[in-house]
Amino acid sequence: MAGPRFCVVVRTQGRRPAGLRQALESLEDQEYSNFGVVVVVHGDGGVLADVEQQLGEWSFEYEVCQCEGSGRAAPLNLGFENADGDYLCFLDDDDLAKPDWLSTFAETDAEVKKSDDQAHVILRAQCHVQDWATDGSYEPLRATSELLRVFDDTFDLLKHLCDNSTPICTLAYPLERIRELDISFDETLPVLEDWYFLMSAACQMPVLSIPKRTSIYRRLDHGNSFNEHSNNEWQVARERVIAMLDRQRVILPKGSASRIAEARFALGGTTSYKAVNTLKLLGSIRQISKRLLRRLGLRR
Repeated sequence: MAGPRFCVVVRTQGRRPAGLRQALESLEDQEYSNFGVVVVVHGDGGVLADVEQQLGEWSFEYEVCQCEGSGRAAPLNLGFENADGDYLCFLDDDDLAKPDWLSTFAETDAEVKKSDDQAHVILRAQCHVQDWATDGSYEPLRATSELLRVFDDTFDLLKHLCDNSTPICTLAYPLERIRELDISFDETLPVLEDWYFLMSAACQMPVLSIPKRTSIYRRLDHGNSFNEHSNNEWQVARERVIAMLDRQRVILPKGSASRIAEARFALGGTTSYKAVNTLKLLGSIRQISKRLLRRLGLRR
């Protein structure tokens, strides 16, 4: 089949067998067929054996890898290491891909290549959020809300230096370019590993926003990173991400200089906040981030 080859990394701890099957079924239903899957089982040999027994046969090519490292980032790095093709995508076992998930990425890639066949861009679609009830532990049982619009429709690099508004299932990374830049998930982060990976890449190459909702981020009422980690862990991780980004070079998109100079940022797509008249463009990411957060009322 013509078009780019996608590698989809599916991360699982074996605690959601039904959720994993639903995620894989959503890949089985893809309109676009030029892709392979790397299922990374984060657990010991017993967990690996259970998952392998549950997997069965699928129409797409897939391989299974075992990861025994600690932390959320280790299985993502292992999947990344074993990936091949043109684009790298991620789908956790509590996410769902709509049938046009990969075809939308492929169509957008074709449009990009028409203008520059050597271009390297991160493709970023939109997603729906849906609340799900679990069995009291990890397994999603039923949806408890309509499909919701929660995350920003477009990618804003400056806003993303403050907080993440892009779920990992909405992205397709150019695999070769990511490897050339030596980007990886930081395995010392307990959470926000996907935000750091995204920003490490987005600070070096453009992110192209696609106005289409092609995946479902299932927000579980139990057994997810939000209720398994304390507010302090999230805050410390956030500060560490900003500190690490502070040591990197940042390529700003067009129009950023005037936005920084006026410190105007759209929040929620409707309201503008004006801070100081000028900010020194040579100021660090950390300094800019702290000042913006204070102006936005998110930090004292």
